[in-house]
Amino acid sequence: MGTKFAMVLGVLCSCAAGVLWAQEKAAEPTEKQAVPGRSSQFEDPVLPLVPKTPRTSEQQMRVEARALYAAARLHEQRQQLAQALKLYHQALRYDPDSLAILRQVYPLAFALDRPEEGVRFALKLAQLDPSDQRLIRTLGAHLTDRRDFAGALKLYEKAIEGDNLGKNSPAYVTLIAQMGDLYFLVENYPKASDCYDVVLKALDSPKTFGLNDRMRTLLLGNASATFERFGMAYLKAELAEKAIEAFQRAESAAPNKGRFALHKAQVFEAQKEPAKALAELEVYFQHQLKEEGAEPYELLAKVLKDLDKQDELISRLEKLLETDPKNVLLKYYLADQYRAAKQFDKAEPLYVAALKTAPTTGGYNGLLTLYRERRDPAEMLKTLGNSVDTGNDMFSEPSGKALLEDAKLCQEVLDTARKIRTTKDAELTYGMRVAAAMLAAEMKQFAVVNEFYELALATQPKDLQRVYQQWGLTLFIAEQYDDAARVMQRALTEKVVEPGDPTIHFHLAGALELSGRTDEALKIAREAAAMRVNPPLALLEQRIAWVMYHAKRYRDAIQEYERLLEVFPGTQTAKEARLVLSNIYVIKKDMEKAE
Repeated sequence: MGTKFAMVLGVLCSCAAGVLWAQEKAAEPTEKQAVPGRSSQFEDPVLPLVPKTPRTSEQQMRVEARALYAAARLHEQRQQLAQALKLYHQALRYDPDSLAILRQVYPLAFALDRPEEGVRFALKLAQLDPSDQRLIRTLGAHLTDRRDFAGALKLYEKAIEGDNLGKNSPAYVTLIAQMGDLYFLVENYPKASDCYDVVLKALDSPKTFGLNDRMRTLLLGNASATFERFGMAYLKAELAEKAIEAFQRAESAAPNKGRFALHKAQVFEAQKEPAKALAELEVYFQHQLKEEGAEPYELLAKVLKDLDKQDELISRLEKLLETDPKNVLLKYYLADQYRAAKQFDKAEPLYVAALKTAPTTGGYNGLLTLYRERRDPAEMLKTLGNSVDTGNDMFSEPSGKALLEDAKLCQEVLDTARKIRTTKDAELTYGMRVAAAMLAAEMKQFAVVNEFYELALATQPKDLQRVYQQWGLTLFIAEQYDDAARVMQRALTEKVVEPGDPTIHFHLAGALELSGRTDEALKIAREAAAMRVNPPLALLEQRIAWVMYHAKRYRDAIQEYERLLEVFPGTQTAKEARLVLSNIYVIKKDMEKAE
């Protein structure tokens, strides 16, 4: 820092210290008020300084920013970190591109356990000053962990602009390798391939890029997986020759003839040589590997179609299953082919067997679609019940959505559930009862919803809280607030809620308020917040404020939202609180405060 700037900063710090001292003394009584414009009654008036050249608005904003920055530094030195952060925020409003302020504010945000805020400021600093490679790498890794791949790439792209790193430096190669992996994740295979070209050169000529043995090992990682990823990127970018070279490297690093055969089949298929691809697939299937999921079978279907032999697909899959009868993925894929060919009698037992071994959403989708096409409400009910028991919500899946479009068939499923209840009640499982309730909710038959949830409770499930919670939320989402409140209040009355779990209290407060019972809603909302006091949970605290706001108790709501600003400064909760406060002041026609 230059001497002149240090002197200016010292003056600003002194001014800020004076401001702080004055604020602390403001409440102290004085014996006599000073005469405006005079330091005392015996001195000449103090005249305002009129600058020869007035500051521009930009210069004035920078002065304000530096004064606030200096005050923030003083608070930080006094360990008044929250107040310091608030002042840094204010300073950035006047000078948003100040490197000095950004360098102070982002580590302070992290120190106050506000990672989202810290990342936001660090990201801006890195974009303004890409020379700080350590910050860029750390921040890029953090963004990647948050799955913000686009943000990390934007940061890295900024970092490699120009020649700040040197094109043959270890830092450059490391950054390029990370960029290649991110491009691969976002499916930008041409750019991933360009990056991997650089990495391969560095691996083959480590001295040229300044890599020692340890650096090269770290860059390579799991050699087989690394080269396989490179190969897939080249394959997707339609660079078949580079792809096969990468796959050969992967095979050399960790020999696996079956997997290598599959990769060769993929390359041959890309090169429009389906006969060679089929031959390699046959080698792959001989090894009975399962790590690739359904992809090999999908490739087989594509290759057979290219060879105009698509009629052979089912027979080939049947032969594969004969030699590998425990292959669940193959069962599912073959069952899908049977269903597509309307061979329901062959598809059904395969689906059922596979679902018993390894239940999947895709399996339930296939079986439910089969029964819908066969118009079999009894088996549909059973399948929906089994899906509930294994934690699947089929009404948000393609098969469930297709069922909901057929009102007649939906009613037949509900009628079937009622019939089983009256004739063979023991056969109506817990899952079938909940599935019937969920279906009734989709059909807006809320009396039937309540009927079947009561029946579900009659089976004495282990997790009663979960049943009540699902029941109450089903009604809440359907805007049946009185019934939702009744169900959730019943859960509290019957003491089925886990101690310290505020979930039902939180939703009950919302249901009570939306049904016009504000005082009860506030009581329950405060009970929920009291369950999480160290540290306080923002969502629960917000519920109290929201109840007041929704009930138009604006005076109380203002106090509560201002309290949120103090308890959760600099967070998303604070942003939302400011937004609501602004809305309230607009309603009260106080536009100055609203702004």
